[in-house]
Amino acid sequence: MMCSSYHAKLVSIDSMTNYNILYIHSHDTGRHIEPYGFPVSTPNLANLAQQGTLFRHAFCVASSCSAARASLMTSLYPHQNGMTGLAHRGWHLTDYSKTLVAFLNDQGYHTALMGESHITPYDETEFPHQNRSRTLQPTRAVAQ
Repeated sequence: MMCSSYHAKLVSIDSMTNYNILYIHSHDTGRHIEPYGFPVSTPNLANLAQQGTLFRHAFCVASSCSAARASLMTSLYPHQNGMTGLAHRGWHLTDYSKTLVAFLNDQGYHTALMGESHITPYDETEFPHQNRSRTLQPTRAVAQ
């Protein structure tokens, strides 16, 4: 699992120069998608799971989203990285330069964020982004 071991070794990934990395995490999805046997059709996620890595015995180190995501991005427990609460409630990382994003950028990778990071205050993120989270409204109702 790269996100938990990259700080331990901090080796150059020059040998992986030709590889693309697609790192996906979502908010409150749990195991409620097709690759985990849930009866919701998610064919694109099922295809990604078949061709990539699907974690079946993973666990979450924190009960709040900001702390859990910060652990994924830093490979440190919340009490080590400073994010022991929610980013939009004033909690923050103690060092933003030691994240998976910073490491990949240092290795020449281009990174992008789609959605909300939940590890930084609303407008302070290391990803190139346009933050519209406070202004976007749903364009259609979601089926129940």
